[in-house]
Amino acid sequence: MSRLLFGVLSLLVAVLLVGAPLAAEEVGLPAEEVARRANEDPQEVKNRFSPQLKSVQIDIQTVKVELARMLASPQPDRAQVKGMIARMLDLQKRKQMLLVDQMFDTLECMPQGSRDEFLQPIIDQLLR
Repeated sequence: MSRLLFGVLSLLVAVLLVGAPLAAEEVGLPAEEVARRANEDPQEVKNRFSPQLKSVQIDIQTVKVELARMLASPQPDRAQVKGMIARMLDLQKRKQMLLVDQMFDTLECMPQGSRDEFLQPIIDQLLR
């Protein structure tokens, strides 16, 4: 697991363990949006994030193919390879941030008991 992902997820677990509020108004959303999200179904949340996640995943795959092509060339250019690695890491970071947003949006529309069930596999994965 990358250090960035581990750091983000560790912070997330710490915030959740101390019972930080999940209210969307704390991140500056209008009251109407907060109310709409509170009534949203978890599958609707997943559907809302799906296009962005698919797009980022396609971009990651494209960068991987391009990186492989560069490395297979007779004389790979170190600066270009490093640039592609940096691009891939930026895309992976973007994907992780989208997943964190999706998780919090999902939590906002769940009752407390369901939140605990939803989070437990995530926490278990972090503690492995």
